[in-house]
Amino acid sequence: MQKYLFSILLFCGLGAIDGNANALVDFMKRERGGEYQSFKPYVTPLIKATATPQKPHKWTKSDHQLFGILKEAVRWADYSYDINDPIYKEFKKQIAEQGWVLKVHHFKKGIINVIVAFKGNTVLIAIPGTQNARDVKMDLNSKRARMQFLVEIVGKEGVDPQEKDINTKVHKGFYNRYKEIIGHIVGDIQAHYGKEVKQDDLSILITGHSAGGAVSVIVGAHLVGTNLFKTDSKKPIALKELGNRMQARCNTPTSAIKIITFGAPRVGGREFGKMFRDCVGEDNLLRVVNQGDPVPTVPPRPIFKHLGFQLKVFEKTGRLQILVRDSTQLQEGSKHWKLKKFIKSFKGSNHSADIYRDRIDHFAAQEVGNIY
Repeated sequence: MQKYLFSILLFCGLGAIDGNANALVDFMKRERGGEYQSFKPYVTPLIKATATPQKPHKWTKSDHQLFGILKEAVRWADYSYDINDPIYKEFKKQIAEQGWVLKVHHFKKGIINVIVAFKGNTVLIAIPGTQNARDVKMDLNSKRARMQFLVEIVGKEGVDPQEKDINTKVHKGFYNRYKEIIGHIVGDIQAHYGKEVKQDDLSILITGHSAGGAVSVIVGAHLVGTNLFKTDSKKPIALKELGNRMQARCNTPTSAIKIITFGAPRVGGREFGKMFRDCVGEDNLLRVVNQGDPVPTVPPRPIFKHLGFQLKVFEKTGRLQILVRDSTQLQEGSKHWKLKKFIKSFKGSNHSADIYRDRIDHFAAQEVGNIY
């Protein structure tokens, strides 16, 4: 039942994770050369396949791996909503058997704010979408907030007050959600691996459905930054120097952080997009979008823009098909947007997390895929 905008509390059976149980962990491992993989090798063949859309695309090993990754990720995103649901409890039991160590943080009893899980050097962060009226209020707060990126990472006491802040602008509601959970996430990582752990020592996957996906993008940007700006110096640091460090590191992003979102709205504008591309890298963000899901169409462009690869699922002549694009190829529709029309579009929409899960399962089981 869709009770609130962006929310889904309807769980229609857990579904087996076996068969793809190690897909995420395998994907997050370093390659032989010491670098981490990105989504680019997986999605590039699918982008090329759109050149001959009428020709059936035989699923390759890479395609099976991609949908194995998505099959696991969508379950983390889906089942992160309700800790009291019997399906969540069964899911928790399954992942414990796979060797995951779970940390769950709540806004209040039964309402999850964020899940942080550990397996070896892999960290998985699942952020739920809208669950109550308070979250709806945050979702609708589409004013742009200045994300004091560097100041928040090093702490206000570590920044020279004479320096102007270096910042980016993001959706204020999603930014407020990020501020609520980032302390839990960083604290859990440090508690599990030790305070001296560096981001490059880990592989981190962040996932979320709806508003949780939007917050995942901001969290990913922060976690890249925590490895850049940590300092033991008690002397105030000029933000110009921090900016130099950021530029030196981010010219060629080789991030160990990956982000997968399902039905996520836009997050930030041009400044945030540039910082994300330079530091996290668009190849490390994969957005899954259902045809007819209104949420990815908001907040309105051109103030807000999508990033990363987009895998869109269509239903055409009774068959599911996919269309894969990078951010430069997106045709994002009209910039004109009205709240009343947006709310009306939710009736019978394809936004719910269980629909995303079912469609990913469909493709994961295919031998021949339909490319739109």
